[in-house]
Amino acid sequence: MSPPIADGARSPERPVATSAVERPFPAKAPRKAPPAAAVKAAELQRAAGMVQGGVDESPASNAVGLAWAQGGKRLTTAQGLRVDDADNSLTAGRRGPTLMDDFHLREKIMHFDHERIPERVVHARGAGAHGTFVADPGAADLCAAAFLQPGVETPVFVRFSTVAGSRGSADTARDVRGFATKFYTSEGNFDLVGNNMPVFFIQDGLKFPDLVHAVKPEPDREIPQAQSAHDTFWDFVSLQPESTHMLMWAMSDRAIPRSYATMEGFGVHTFRLMNPAGETVLVKWHWKPAAGVHGLVWEESQKLGGIDPDFHRRDLHARIASGNFPQWTLGVQVMPDNEDQTFEGIDLLDP
Repeated sequence: MSPPIADGARSPERPVATSAVERPFPAKAPRKAPPAAAVKAAELQRAAGMVQGGVDESPASNAVGLAWAQGGKRLTTAQGLRVDDADNSLTAGRRGPTLMDDFHLREKIMHFDHERIPERVVHARGAGAHGTFVADPGAADLCAAAFLQPGVETPVFVRFSTVAGSRGSADTARDVRGFATKFYTSEGNFDLVGNNMPVFFIQDGLKFPDLVHAVKPEPDREIPQAQSAHDTFWDFVSLQPESTHMLMWAMSDRAIPRSYATMEGFGVHTFRLMNPAGETVLVKWHWKPAAGVHGLVWEESQKLGGIDPDFHRRDLHARIASGNFPQWTLGVQVMPDNEDQTFEGIDLLDP
């Protein structure tokens, strides 16, 4: 039988816990919550640097210990419980198996097992940057949103991406590019989902899973990577006449931008805006790059894909690092919001 172990202590050679035939650890009496005044006093002491020479074990100290511990004073669990031994697992006896009672071990292994976020189904390959959006005076006539009032500056985050390829695919593949923008407005976040092409493959979202399955690599061989022009893709678009317009864009030089800074962006959907007077219009969002619109020809993209698969993200980083910040102008294509804009079989609210 193992020698008696003090409450909460572990052997310096190997941690030990009582087995079923040994005396269990005595339970500690629960501590009462400290008075609010004591908690405040402890916070002031720490702020002034008055607690010195070891760990303060007073009730007031424990009440504010979580914030203090997470500041780097000592190792704790995710819930703020102090960890005295971070190098040895708790075992049943000196040579016994590891115990599931060791909550620090469980938490550490579970965190390790879940620290990799699964890859996105589409738009897995991307790069993003923070920026600022400044509203022009004319926007307030169309929309009452606070971030579109004259001169208002709104922080934004923009993510550029390819669609079909995995995270490790080349930037220069012939593919649609995502142009997604998140506006951190005073009234909440506004997400503008966009692509670098003004139309889309399908009219009804019900077909979206079928579209994605068609453009992904062949299931029996996992090729081609980040290339949509293969048998399952052609089979899909041949059965969907509505895809023809988008297909013409995807097979043009617009499908391979020379830089993210020379790439247009378009909101995928038609939006309805309302001004302060309650009047509504239908709009499509358009991003126009200040550097102009430029694409790569097919031979250039093939060479760059082999020489520098990270070409677009490297170019974006280089521009920002050198102070040559990419810029775009956000505009809208405006259409009246009335029944006259709905033609036979055509709805302006469709993508």
